[in-house]
Amino acid sequence: MPVQSVIFSREWFDVRAARAWLRSYGYRHNGKVHETANYHRFRQSEPHPLAQYRTIATRTPGVKLVVEVGPTSRESELRDLAGE
Repeated sequence: MPVQSVIFSREWFDVRAARAWLRSYGYRHNGKVHETANYHRFRQSEPHPLAQYRTIATRTPGVKLVVEVGPTSRESELRDLAGE
């Protein structure tokens, strides 16, 4: 499941701690963070207009992942490129 965003609760993480968590778990950040009243969001990839997404909790309190699920046109595009 491709990760579209990593979301951090502001109750548990400030931006600095969130960036450290991202680095320690192999995620990236480009300096941009979308902040809301309750969360810091670090986008890992652009959302695909036809994709379906689910938010799942991690083992780390205060951290959630937005993951792409189900068939998307992106998968069919890859199959087309592979000649399948």
